[in-house]
Amino acid sequence: MKTSLFITALVAFVMIGCQQAPCEKGYYTESPEIDLVKNQVELYKSGDIDGMAAVYTDTSRIYRNVSPSDNPGLTPEEYLAQLKGNLEPISDYQMDDNVWEMIVTEEGNKWVHMWGMWNGTVEATGESYDIPIMISWLVQDGKVIWQSEIFNNTDLAMAMMELQAAAEAEEVMEEPTE
Repeated sequence: MKTSLFITALVAFVMIGCQQAPCEKGYYTESPEIDLVKNQVELYKSGDIDGMAAVYTDTSRIYRNVSPSDNPGLTPEEYLAQLKGNLEPISDYQMDDNVWEMIVTEEGNKWVHMWGMWNGTVEATGESYDIPIMISWLVQDGKVIWQSEIFNNTDLAMAMMELQAAAEAEEVMEEPTE
């Protein structure tokens, strides 16, 4: 009898003691912060770049393939304008195969990470590109205050430079000679 009472008390103690409060330090695959940035990606995929502005603060900083120690980062306005410009020559694009996680640090910082594949087609050539991408967001109080994107778009960038050079050469050819 004493043994079963002891075991029952021990099990109850372990169950109560091991319950984790929401968002203690650790690793998560579901959270409101993950949902927040998943919505960002959905807005991007749907072409609603302006809608993406709502999650940023006036002091948010976005880093695209640059080190924060070397660069002040982009403001949300600069970032969203850059996204719009980058998408102009693209006829369709998608971000698929995304893997999501959130890590809460000992200091309570909530970092959401996504690994995925960006796929896009250049309208002028019909060429498609697959670009692996990794994005990290630091989320505080339901807002993204820091974002870093790492991707290798060299092939796509080279194709864009070739199209731009061809367009400039065509303009020169069309200029009237005196």
